[in-house]
Amino acid sequence: MGVHPFPRHVLDRVAAELQVARAARELQLSALPTAATPVAVAHRDSVRRILDAIRAAQDQLDAGTYGDCRRCGRGAGPATDLTTPWTPLCARCAPRPVDEAVAQTARAAARPATRPEKRQPPRKVPSRAL
Repeated sequence: MGVHPFPRHVLDRVAAELQVARAARELQLSALPTAATPVAVAHRDSVRRILDAIRAAQDQLDAGTYGDCRRCGRGAGPATDLTTPWTPLCARCAPRPVDEAVAQTARAAARPATRPEKRQPPRKVPSRAL
């Protein structure tokens, strides 16, 4: 085992979280229908990808390389988010859906404003005297 950038108690927690996640995904995969519908195939593939990522994180933990970002190589990345400790990318490299929403909002704000059409006030209809 190599030198980890995390304290032992963090690594123990990560190992426990990975074990629970792996067991849950294996159970989920075994319970999924074997039908060949596009939705069932996509669901099984999704669970398999997560299970593969969990196994890879467990291998990294055993090898002493857990926490190294697969893209940039910086340390102390994945374990900072213990909700998904199998994430192979650091916070800087991971795609963020929120960033795209912010970018779209910024692009929309940068567009020249169009002048709204001036609305005419409603016409008053004379009332009839009874």
